[in-house]
Amino acid sequence: MANIERIAMRRRFGLMLCASAFLVWQVPMMDFSEELAADDDMMKTIISLAGFAVWIVTLLMLVGPWRPFKRDAKVEAALNDELTRANRAKAFIAGYVVMLVAAAGLFALSHFEGVGGMDAAHIILVLGVAIPLYAFALLERG
Repeated sequence: MANIERIAMRRRFGLMLCASAFLVWQVPMMDFSEELAADDDMMKTIISLAGFAVWIVTLLMLVGPWRPFKRDAKVEAALNDELTRANRAKAFIAGYVVMLVAAAGLFALSHFEGVGGMDAAHIILVLGVAIPLYAFALLERG
């Protein structure tokens, strides 16, 4: 069982790293980050590309055939038990709720401040990817 716990811990870490790298990749590309970065577009691009590189490597290690650990059928079954499936469903619901709240918040904000459709869609989609990954990793922690 220690092997399964270690693999589950790696999966949780990988999910958190994947979500964080996705945010590092996407946030510098949003319009509001232009004010934060001032005139340093090169640094913003380097940070974004670094986030993309970490995200793609982490994603391939989590779901691709290049996983650093090989699993047998018993380990796969242990890592995909009823609690894991329930946690996956809760994480999906958390992402959906956060997307709805973000959409409602951006809609309300648009009455006071100009929020473009592209910006709103970008924010909602980024939250829809990152929040379920964080939620699943936190729920799996136990």
